[in-house]
Amino acid sequence: MKRTLFTLMLMASSAYVFADGTFSAKNLGGFAVTDFATPYYPGEFQPLPKSLGRVEILDGTTVLAAGNFVKDGFFALGTIYDPTPGTTATLTIRAWDVSVGSTYAAAVATRFGYGSVVLVGVPLATGTTPPSDLTAAGFRGIVISRDICPDCPEPGVWAMGVIGIGGLVVVGRRR
Repeated sequence: MKRTLFTLMLMASSAYVFADGTFSAKNLGGFAVTDFATPYYPGEFQPLPKSLGRVEILDGTTVLAAGNFVKDGFFALGTIYDPTPGTTATLTIRAWDVSVGSTYAAAVATRFGYGSVVLVGVPLATGTTPPSDLTAAGFRGIVISRDICPDCPEPGVWAMGVIGIGGLVVVGRRR
């Protein structure tokens, strides 16, 4: 009797997992989380270092998975199970530099070293279909913002101001 009951419980739990929708929460072999802060190579994106990278995947406000990078710019958070198989999900992927904040909210508060992307329509695989990965769902990487002085004007704004003042001085001298 105990053996039959145990078998039935095992079958029920495996059917539950089999019925879940799944996707693979990794970007290995795909697009990296990059950092636009390399002073020696302006305009070039470098992967965010493994030691500094942290990532979260959310469905709405619910954190489905979180973890550190497994190598520079790349994460692998395993297979995530969602209770709605065969449908699609809207996922938010948030990454940040832990040297500026231990949480995403802390990094956003510093206005430095964070980035996010929203993926709409991520297909959730069923038990018979292999899990979809983030690259197949449209993940094309995240660029970490490095706005050192968000309220400071760009150099071009300063140049335009100097040109304008110079023009006023020239016009004033002519009169």
